[in-house]
Amino acid sequence: MQGLFIALVCVLIVAVILIPVYLTYVVLCFIARRKPVKLFEKLAGGVHGAIAEKVDDPDKYVLTDREVKDKAAALKAKGPERMEMTGKGGLTLVAYMYRADVKTDKLALLCHGCRSNGLEEFAFISDYYHARNYDILMVDHRACGESQGKYMTFGLIESEDSLMWLQRALKENSYKKAVIHGVSMGAATVLMMSGKPLPPQTQCIIAESSYTSAWDQYRYILKDVMHLPVFPLLHALNAMSKAVAFDFKKANPLEAVRKAQVPVLFFHGGADTFVPEFMSRELYEACSADIKEYHEINDSIHARCYVTDTAECERIMDKFIERAEIAGYGSC
Repeated sequence: MQGLFIALVCVLIVAVILIPVYLTYVVLCFIARRKPVKLFEKLAGGVHGAIAEKVDDPDKYVLTDREVKDKAAALKAKGPERMEMTGKGGLTLVAYMYRADVKTDKLALLCHGCRSNGLEEFAFISDYYHARNYDILMVDHRACGESQGKYMTFGLIESEDSLMWLQRALKENSYKKAVIHGVSMGAATVLMMSGKPLPPQTQCIIAESSYTSAWDQYRYILKDVMHLPVFPLLHALNAMSKAVAFDFKKANPLEAVRKAQVPVLFFHGGADTFVPEFMSRELYEACSADIKEYHEINDSIHARCYVTDTAECERIMDKFIERAEIAGYGSC
């Protein structure tokens, strides 16, 4: 009996040590957009699959991968201008400029979500901006799309990169108005831009499906999705992330919006179980902008508000941009 007890204690100790190490490894592979080594590939796939099964309902998908790729291919066929820039750490970053049909003084800067790219994230919403005569600058964030880099930073450094893209576009063109629009990690990125000094051409920020911080997002995944103890797992994950990439607590849109000085429009899907809807509500309540709105798109899953209810989103964006313009934002 004593031997069985000792064996159980040993198994428990090994589990307590190995589970945080393994989860840390899986998360770092996710941040770095790398596949785990073959020994762990199936296990890691199981973890990501378990999360996807809990947070995604395939019956609620509004677009297939084929529809997205076809739309992206049609947009790319228009011949965008490829741009390069050197970002923090000496990385070569890439963006594409999709011009409106006629010369314009309006720009839309679009920031995509985690592990995505500008073209596939915004292939559909590009119709909205082009119909309103905006040039569109789609960035590929570091470690995503065609940009260099090993690690994403969940908006922390991406917000600095995106501000540099905005400043460059304004300098090289005669834009008088600029809308900054982000989805998911891109929403966190543009909200972290809101706390920085922005060019006077900035009309407003539009943020869909943002988390309050990377720390809060991982806490939610561990506790509410995977039903695992936050301590010590999250602390181990963050320690490893800080060693190679970034501090979860510093990727913090909630802190940034407390210093927002331009109008901010928040969207979130009512059926989003990946980034919970209450996070956007917290962001809206904390936002210091004198013009701000929050809208929930009832049936939308994560990062699919626009394609779930296009007419309603366009109506809201039109009125909000007009409201910001009447208030004098983007006038220079």
